[in-house]
Amino acid sequence: MTSEAIRGQKLSVQYYRGAKGIIIVYDITNAKSFEDVKKWLRSIEENSGDDVVTVIIGNKSDMESLRSVSIEDAKALAKETKSGFLETSAKNNVNIDEAFILLASAILNKMYQPQPRGGGQTEDLPSRKLSHKSSNRSRKSKGGCC
Repeated sequence: MTSEAIRGQKLSVQYYRGAKGIIIVYDITNAKSFEDVKKWLRSIEENSGDDVVTVIIGNKSDMESLRSVSIEDAKALAKETKSGFLETSAKNNVNIDEAFILLASAILNKMYQPQPRGGGQTEDLPSRKLSHKSSNRSRKSKGGCC
């Protein structure tokens, strides 16, 4: 590995240390990029907390005729690593918003659902509504919101 690659890897570790969610994107037309996903997942496992959520995104779904990574392989990796999975097309704006919604939903589910004991699955909890209740503290400034 070159010194530049080592510096880049160390820098990226700093970015996801303490993260609650990480999206890893590969190109469905490039098998090497999919192999790199496995390396990133190992790095995340080694350098982040247990509560980090990962979502694997296969991009360029608009280039089906050039596909070199099967959906089945990607889904198997996602299942094995307990990651979310989705295919997108940035070019055609397909599933882009859904990718971020998937990540945010997975983070919230992990934060608000108890973890299973003994390998069982948890049931979905009803969605929680956040309220903007005002506190009983007196406000020191006039006309401010906070």
